[in-house]
Amino acid sequence: MRKAGVIIAGACLLCAGCYRGSPVRLELEQPAPSFPYNGMSLVPDTLTLRWNPSAWATSYSVQVSMDFDFTAIVDSAVCTAPLLAITAPLLNSATYFWRVSSSDGQERSDWSAVFSFTTGVAAPALLSPEDNAIWIPETLTLAWSASAGDSQYYIQVSTDAGFSSSAIDDSTGAAFYTVPSPLVPSTPYFWRVSVLRRQGRSGWSEPYTFTTVDSLPAPVLVHPAAGAAGVSSADSLVWDTIPSQWASYHVQVSTVSDFSAGLAVDTTVMASALPLAALTPSTLYYWRAASRLFLAGFMDRQGGWSAARSFTTQ
Repeated sequence: MRKAGVIIAGACLLCAGCYRGSPVRLELEQPAPSFPYNGMSLVPDTLTLRWNPSAWATSYSVQVSMDFDFTAIVDSAVCTAPLLAITAPLLNSATYFWRVSSSDGQERSDWSAVFSFTTGVAAPALLSPEDNAIWIPETLTLAWSASAGDSQYYIQVSTDAGFSSSAIDDSTGAAFYTVPSPLVPSTPYFWRVSVLRRQGRSGWSEPYTFTTVDSLPAPVLVHPAAGAAGVSSADSLVWDTIPSQWASYHVQVSTVSDFSAGLAVDTTVMASALPLAALTPSTLYYWRAASRLFLAGFMDRQGGWSAARSFTTQ
């Protein structure tokens, strides 16, 4: 069997199609399986086997079996490219073995190493709320990674980490789920999702936990410093955020320390900073901020005001 040309003392360089009595006869390379990698799990029931091509090979023989000895072959083929698409669905949650050999049209290599893989459906990845999130509204939308193709998702929400009882046990065809009625305030919840696809149903995702909102903490004012003078209209009011992705902030700026009148600013923003606009020059102002959770049609809750600060404009 040939593998490369050789030089015969003072003679020609033998081409790949010429033996002519060469004393050298190298073995045809074995292919090296590459995907699915050995021991891979949660492999789809339809997939493409791939391997590294062998030099001088013109075709490859592939076998897929349900046993290591290849006595229960479920698929076999001869391919000219280093891949084989398996389109007839395999069994779900089953272990398969596969191997490849190469041929140059005259001889065939030994079989490659035997690789195994196990079919199955991967559980979705939970996206929102993030794990250990706090200050979550009692009515919210859960979201997770979508599976390709037609899928049905199962959702469980529970106050018990073991899910022995469920506040929500439902299903949906979308990769998100809006909680239909308010959860209990100030309560830790656990949630998880599984997906049903044509080849079977996944296990449950790793559970995430979140805690519904209770009294909202007041933001801490950061800038300008209390009693700051010469504050420019190009400057900004800045405060610390609270740990909730739904948080907004009610901000007031007034010429009166109790904010009962003289409001120059009375607005709600999502950011933790508010640019100062056209305030009156050389004027003493007071400002404060409060945390707010607002979801149209579901919730509008505001926490207590921060301690007020004063500043004087340029």
